Amino acid sequence: MKLFFTLLLLSLPIDALFSQVNPELKKSVAFVFQKNKNDSIVAIGTGFFVGVRNEVDSSRLHVYFVTAKHVIRDSNKKFFNQIFLRMNTRTGVATTYPISLFSSGVPIFTISQDTTVDIAVLTILPNIQKFDFLCIPAEMIASRDIIQKKTNPRRG
Repeated sequence: MKLFFTLLLLSLPIDALFSQVNPELKKSVAFVFQKNKNDSIVAIGTGFFVGVRNEVDSSRLHVYFVTAKHVIRDSNKKFFNQIFLRMNTRTGVATTYPISLFSSGVPIFTISQDTTVDIAVLTILPNIQKFDFLCIPAEMIASRDIIQKKTNPRRG
């Protein structure tokens, strides 16, 4: 049955999969690429941009890129030095944007110490004059409590 649904999804045109998604929401998503042994870039995952309001100055926004921890690590669980985000430019052209995951040896990302949590949060802000992207407001992201209440109504 799982194979059937996988084949069904693969047979759908990509537009059909995204036809119900708000076009503005699509702008928050980027594809993550990594170089392979042939020095070509290959898709390895996706992520999305989140905006968090500054607590002192609410007119300022902190921007983060959220992806899965396994997306920015190799098969030996060593973090890549660099990834590439595929994003649209303001002129409508898709391009790759290189991201160094370390700055002076310090990671630009945060991961949970809980090994059951597969998330990585990168502190990056692409050039807003060049790239056409939006951030999901942090308030739209469900907390663990909200998810548990929605999936187990007796708890709430």
